[in-house]
Amino acid sequence: SCPRPSTMKLLALLAALVTFTAASIPSEKDVGVFARTLVSMEKTASFATVIESNDKVGGVNMKGRPFTSIDIYADESPSTGKPLMLLSPLEFNLEDAEADKMVATLAIRATNHTQTIDPLYFWRGTFTGHLERVPKAEIPAARAAFLKGHPEAKDWIDLQGHMFALYRFVPDGLHWVGGFGDRHFIGWVDMKYYYNAKPDASLYERMGFSA
Repeated sequence: SCPRPSTMKLLALLAALVTFTAASIPSEKDVGVFARTLVSMEKTASFATVIESNDKVGGVNMKGRPFTSIDIYADESPSTGKPLMLLSPLEFNLEDAEADKMVATLAIRATNHTQTIDPLYFWRGTFTGHLERVPKAEIPAARAAFLKGHPEAKDWIDLQGHMFALYRFVPDGLHWVGGFGDRHFIGWVDMKYYYNAKPDASLYERMGFSA
């Protein structure tokens, strides 16, 4: 009997995932392209900082503990590899970053809306770095790029009470997980390969991912 359509989709995605690993594990240079493509194609990240306040919850001091939230971002146009974020001083993460030299971490993973395979097989990048507020002269271009990626943000980007501002997340480190198993690149990547690469939307499609 013929495989069911869902099985065929799964087999096709698995075949695509090993395209770059059939001969050898991808190089750091390959991963640079993968990571720039991931950042360009996706729009949501886990945004992490370290709690700087001495807030106590149930008698437990929260200071020094990681605090992670889900936030949206957008790539610039042309792509710089430095995600744009729209942040408010009311957010714990920004408050913590401002108390810690603007240090933060973004974790971004590839998505696939057909959900035909476990997400552990997908690309995942953990980016260490820091936030920089977008200079006044660059706000119009950054605003346009952010709203292109998140048109729904037009409803709150100018809310006075929230005091939103645009920031760039500037990566200085990258830990990459290319998938599940030993045929994928897993480890730290020299950032020169990240910044020297350019995103490739067609690669994303060939790998079976959808943003």
